[in-house]
Amino acid sequence: YGKITLEDWRTACVEGEEPESSFESYNLRLFFFGTLYNRDTLQATPDDTNAKLAADAFLSDPAYGFSRLDGSFTIVYYSENECGVVRDHHGTHYPVYCHIDGNFATSWQFLEDQLEENFEPNLVSLSTFLQRGILKKNNFALFDVHSLGAGEKFYMLTELGYLMPVWASVKLETQANVHSMFDSLKERNPSLYEKVADDIYCLKRDSVFEQEPKVATERNPDVETYSRRYGELHAQAIRRRIGHSRRVGILLSGGYDSGSNLAALRSIYDGQIDSYSVGFKGDAWTELPMARLMSETFGTRHHEYEIDGTETSALPDIVRFLGEPFMEGGLMVNYCAMRMIGDDKPDVILGGDGSDQYFGTSGREVALHYLSARIGLRPLLRGISRLLEHETFDTGGKLSRINFHLDKILHILEGERFGFSDSALCALLQ
Repeated sequence: YGKITLEDWRTACVEGEEPESSFESYNLRLFFFGTLYNRDTLQATPDDTNAKLAADAFLSDPAYGFSRLDGSFTIVYYSENECGVVRDHHGTHYPVYCHIDGNFATSWQFLEDQLEENFEPNLVSLSTFLQRGILKKNNFALFDVHSLGAGEKFYMLTELGYLMPVWASVKLETQANVHSMFDSLKERNPSLYEKVADDIYCLKRDSVFEQEPKVATERNPDVETYSRRYGELHAQAIRRRIGHSRRVGILLSGGYDSGSNLAALRSIYDGQIDSYSVGFKGDAWTELPMARLMSETFGTRHHEYEIDGTETSALPDIVRFLGEPFMEGGLMVNYCAMRMIGDDKPDVILGGDGSDQYFGTSGREVALHYLSARIGLRPLLRGISRLLEHETFDTGGKLSRINFHLDKILHILEGERFGFSDSALCALLQ
């Protein structure tokens, strides 16, 4: 935790956990937490710390230099003209919560205690979360507190002689969004607010990445060429991730995602591999037998756990640990896997998430979404969906499942509705 400030940038410090490494020169102080995966492409020497590599990237290109770093990290940096907090583009390191006055911490509860104020919940954002399990873009669970997304930075720079807080992400879409960010500034420091009010709409929101990256294309691409290159990059990414680990763990579901990871891992690594599989008791479609077969094929030390329903008793602990609204389809499965691993931890554990998105397993719903619009069926589908949302039909049976898929087709870009229906949410909030 700490504060983004340029007033005493030479002496500003970050409290709490010790950084993995730090860097200091006449024009920059930088604290690095986490690890880098691409030290090779950064042409690092054995003596180069991760903090020095991050500092070199920033000094060479203050706008987009951090985008050259691949890893799981949080960076805090101070200089004469700019200071800020950066989160890796995977979003796998600590969450970071920033108050509009520049204070930040990796726990919003701790930040609340430090500032000695009670943060106000954003009920609109929380309602969306209760239905779809995600917060809408640029919406947060609390007013005046913003959490950094993957590949974002919160920074402050000198402009026109005063300090100006800037959110780095996407461009602001409405003036109302800008004003909402500065409500607390207007209340706490009216004179400073008046200074920035005239120029408030010149604020920019950028990612640590360029908005229009250049895409390299081959003159005569073919599927085999792309497939081969994809395999090479996949193995390279795993090699970077495991580094010099002597014992590697892998979450093995028995499906394509984790199975491909295991095959690629064994092709470049001949050390000990521990595989972990989680299934459900009584599930006729369980993939545990396939996971065992993969384990035998690639020579892993295999571990299994079957969920029987008693694990729901751990939900309060999971929610307390997360600290903010978060939902992921495999959350309970991953929790059970980590609990199974316990203290017998490998040096690194590989997951298998993401392939569903890469390989387009929602293609059917996307096609039906646009087909229904093309032939004029969307109004009818909306009417059926509204009817099935009524509490009379919202029973969890076949009609509920039909409505689940209807909602997915109608709102394909908003995510699946695993949470409360409209009627259930209204009943909850009354």
